[in-house]
Amino acid sequence: MGGAISQLRVVYRREEDRLLLRVNTTDHAEYRCWFSRRYTILLLRVLQEHQSRDPDVVLQQAPEARQAVQAFKQEQSAQTANMSNSLKPRLSDPLGEDAMLAHRLTYRIDDDQLNLGMHPRKGKASTSASIAISTTTSPGSS
Repeated sequence: MGGAISQLRVVYRREEDRLLLRVNTTDHAEYRCWFSRRYTILLLRVLQEHQSRDPDVVLQQAPEARQAVQAFKQEQSAQTANMSNSLKPRLSDPLGEDAMLAHRLTYRIDDDQLNLGMHPRKGKASTSASIAISTTTSPGSS
């Protein structure tokens, strides 16, 4: 992905029984990926693993304390998220005009950063998308 994530939106499409992820970047590119139910389950497992490795959570000895820290961070994220803005106009579609159907998920966790790779079943490497997510994102950043 070229620029940093500026906005993202996930919409459930009943007729497709899929989630459509739309990610806009600071350089006005838009990446669109369809997630099947199977893929969404895989992605949720990876996100949960990443969340469980958060240094603020890992440092807590008691399970109740770990859960409390996770709950606090989720509440903080929900309060700082801006859900009212519509998606900004895009200038480019690096994955093409149509949304890519994500089939294969690759990931690597380095310290507090999760690096995701979303890949189609077939096709060129240029139709894949990579996203980096950090557990130490400051409040108000995207």
